Amino acid sequence: MLRRLLRDNGLSVTMFGLFVVFLLVQSLTGWSVTNSENQEHNQPTLTYISYLTSGSFVEATFENWESEFLQMGAYVLLTAYLIQEGSPESKNPDGDEDDADPREMVTHPDVPWPVARGGLIHNLYEYSLSVALFALFALSFTFHALGGHAELNQQQLEHGRVTDLPARLHDELTVLVSILPKPAE
Repeated sequence: MLRRLLRDNGLSVTMFGLFVVFLLVQSLTGWSVTNSENQEHNQPTLTYISYLTSGSFVEATFENWESEFLQMGAYVLLTAYLIQEGSPESKNPDGDEDDADPREMVTHPDVPWPVARGGLIHNLYEYSLSVALFALFALSFTFHALGGHAELNQQQLEHGRVTDLPARLHDELTVLVSILPKPAE
C-alpha cells in the first residue's frame, strides 16, 4: 500500500520533501545571519522559534516566493500564446491535435467536466494555472510587504529610532527637492 502510494505520487512526495528541506535550510541560515547581525549591534539574539515569527523570516521567505510565482505565472501565460520551435513546452507551430480547442470536443467522453459545462466554469478552468500562480504572487507580495514592515518596525524599536512618518517624510522630501528641484516638483 505505502509502496504503491510512493510510486504513484513520487514526484509530489519528492518536491514537497525538497521544499521542506530548503525552507528549513533557509530558516537556519537566516536565523544565523540575523543573530550575527544582532551581536554586532549589541542586540539580544533570537531563539529559532522567535526568528520564525519575525518580520525578517517572513520578508525573506515571501520575497523568494514572490519572484518564483511571478516568473512561473508569466511563463505559463506566455507559453500558452507564444511559440518556440523545438521546445517541449511550446505548441507545435504546424498545429497539433493536443492543442485543439477543447470546446470543439465537448461530446468526447474524456473531456473534463468544466469544458463540457462551458461558460464561466470553463473560462476559470481554462486559465486556472495562470490565475493560481498570479494569486500566489499577489499573496507573496502582500506577505513580503508585511514582513518588511514588521522588520523595519522591529529595527527601529531596537535602535531607538521610532519617529513619526510625516516628519521623516518631510525630511526626505526636503533632501529630494534640494538635490533634484525640477523633477521633484
